[in-house]
Amino acid sequence: MLRVPRAASLPFVQGRLHAPYVVALRSTQPSDRQLLEALNLAGCEPSAPGSPHETLFLGRSGGWTLVVDDWFCTLWHLYRDHGVERALARRWGVVFSTFVGDADQAYGLDHFRGEAHLRSRFVASPKFTDRVLERDFGDPLPGETASLFEMDGMDIALTLLRKQGIRIEPEIVSFRAYTYGSELTARGRTR
Repeated sequence: MLRVPRAASLPFVQGRLHAPYVVALRSTQPSDRQLLEALNLAGCEPSAPGSPHETLFLGRSGGWTLVVDDWFCTLWHLYRDHGVERALARRWGVVFSTFVGDADQAYGLDHFRGEAHLRSRFVASPKFTDRVLERDFGDPLPGETASLFEMDGMDIALTLLRKQGIRIEPEIVSFRAYTYGSELTARGRTR
């Protein structure tokens, strides 16, 4: 049985990434501070892993910079309209993201290059055990197959990340944790 960590612990469970929302930027140029500012999250402060508050994780893998959400889905809820991907792609180029539902079978993927939203697929799960295709446009990405989309949402996300050349293993990626600050209360959320 897979033990799920507390929401704000490091995003790995048994050596495997376990996160609901991952945004990968094909660039290693931005500093953590530049990323936070581009996301209008300049008030985020470095924190120790395991913080009891909503936490954002930043890391690098090869030529990719990674933004990983906590299991409160804090970042995803702040920018449901792909604002994260748009902001990063506008400034640094290519962005790939995956989303996995927390208690259902939902999943999604998006690919941006600059201002262009090249690929999007979102599958909802209104009854928690079903899958309903709600959005599907653009050319399939490497690794997209009918059999892949029958898998568990986390397996879909990890497979697609790997197929884009994004390796996310604990021995490769060292994540830095940031706790959200006044951004949440300013947007009507409280801790």
